[in-house]
Amino acid sequence: DRLGVLEDGVKGPLEQFDLNQLSVVGIVWDSERRRALMEDPSGRGYVVQTGTAIGKNDGTVVRIEDNLVMVRETYVDYVGEKTMKDIPMRVRPTGQGG
Repeated sequence: DRLGVLEDGVKGPLEQFDLNQLSVVGIVWDSERRRALMEDPSGRGYVVQTGTAIGKNDGTVVRIEDNLVMVRETYVDYVGEKTMKDIPMRVRPTGQGG
Protein backbone atom coordinates (compact mmCIF):
# COMPACT_ATOMS: atom_id res chain seq x y z
CA ASP A 1 0.00 0.00 0.00
CA ARG A 2 1.70 3.17 -1.23
CA LEU A 3 1.29 6.33 0.79
CA GLY A 4 -0.23 9.21 -1.12
CA VAL A 5 -2.13 7.04 -3.59
CA LEU A 6 -5.86 6.71 -3.18
CA GLU A 7 -8.20 4.30 -4.93
CA ASP A 8 -9.67 4.92 -8.38
CA GLY A 9 -6.91 7.30 -9.48
CA VAL A 10 -7.85 10.00 -6.97
CA LYS A 11 -4.82 12.13 -6.25
CA GLY A 12 -3.51 12.36 -2.72
CA PRO A 13 -3.19 15.63 -0.80
CA LEU A 14 0.51 16.08 -1.58
CA GLU A 15 -0.24 15.89 -5.31
CA GLN A 16 -2.28 19.11 -5.08
CA PHE A 17 0.82 21.28 -4.52
CA ASP A 18 3.88 22.34 -6.47
CA LEU A 19 7.06 21.02 -4.87
CA ASN A 20 8.18 24.55 -4.01
CA GLN A 21 5.06 24.90 -1.82
CA LEU A 22 6.08 21.92 0.33
CA SER A 23 8.85 21.75 2.91
CA VAL A 24 10.82 18.87 4.37
CA VAL A 25 10.58 19.20 8.14
CA GLY A 26 12.72 16.20 9.07
CA ILE A 27 13.88 12.68 8.29
CA VAL A 28 12.57 9.76 10.37
CA TRP A 29 14.71 6.66 10.70
CA ASP A 30 13.58 3.20 11.68
CA SER A 31 15.09 -0.23 11.27
CA GLU A 32 13.47 -0.93 7.91
CA ARG A 33 13.30 2.29 5.91
CA ARG A 34 13.65 6.03 6.04
CA ARG A 35 10.66 8.31 5.98
CA ALA A 36 10.40 12.07 5.77
CA LEU A 37 7.98 14.50 7.37
CA MET A 38 6.67 17.01 4.82
CA GLU A 39 4.60 20.11 5.50
CA ASP A 40 2.11 21.80 3.17
CA PRO A 41 1.57 25.60 3.04
CA SER A 42 -1.10 25.43 5.77
CA GLY A 43 1.29 23.65 8.16
CA ARG A 44 -0.32 20.21 7.88
CA GLY A 45 2.23 17.40 8.11
CA TYR A 46 2.53 14.24 6.01
CA VAL A 47 4.86 11.27 6.29
CA VAL A 48 6.33 10.14 2.95
CA GLN A 49 8.53 7.24 1.95
CA THR A 50 10.13 5.95 -1.24
CA GLY A 51 7.35 5.51 -3.80
CA THR A 52 5.03 8.19 -2.38
CA ALA A 53 3.34 10.30 -5.06
CA ILE A 54 4.06 14.00 -4.52
CA GLY A 55 3.67 17.25 -6.46
CA LYS A 56 1.54 18.31 -9.42
CA ASN A 57 3.94 16.93 -12.06
CA ASP A 58 3.53 13.19 -11.40
CA GLY A 59 6.36 13.29 -8.87
CA THR A 60 7.48 10.29 -6.87
CA VAL A 61 9.81 10.12 -3.89
CA VAL A 62 12.79 8.12 -5.21
CA ARG A 63 15.29 8.48 -2.36
CA ILE A 64 15.49 9.77 1.20
CA GLU A 65 18.90 10.73 2.60
CA ASP A 66 20.13 12.29 5.84
CA ASN A 67 18.95 15.80 4.96
CA LEU A 68 17.05 15.59 1.69
CA VAL A 69 14.19 13.98 -0.17
CA MET A 70 14.80 13.32 -3.88
CA VAL A 71 11.66 13.61 -6.00
CA ARG A 72 11.50 12.51 -9.65
CA GLU A 73 8.98 14.48 -11.69
CA THR A 74 7.78 13.58 -15.18
CA TYR A 75 7.12 16.28 -17.75
CA VAL A 76 5.55 15.85 -21.19
CA ASP A 77 6.79 18.37 -23.75
CA TYR A 78 4.92 19.89 -26.68
CA VAL A 79 5.59 16.87 -28.94
CA GLY A 80 4.50 14.36 -26.31
CA GLU A 81 7.99 13.26 -25.23
CA LYS A 82 8.36 12.41 -21.56
CA THR A 83 11.25 13.90 -19.62
CA MET A 84 12.15 13.02 -16.05
CA LYS A 85 13.83 15.45 -13.68
CA ASP A 86 15.17 14.74 -10.20
CA ILE A 87 14.50 17.54 -7.73
CA PRO A 88 16.27 17.60 -4.34
CA MET A 89 14.15 18.89 -1.46
CA ARG A 90 16.34 19.73 1.52
CA VAL A 91 15.39 19.69 5.18
CA ARG A 92 14.34 23.18 6.24
CA PRO A 93 16.93 24.69 8.60
CA THR A 94 15.69 25.08 12.17
CA GLY A 95 14.70 28.53 13.30
CA GLN A 96 13.34 29.60 9.90
CA GLY A 97 9.66 29.77 8.99
CA GLY A 98 6.83 27.93 10.67
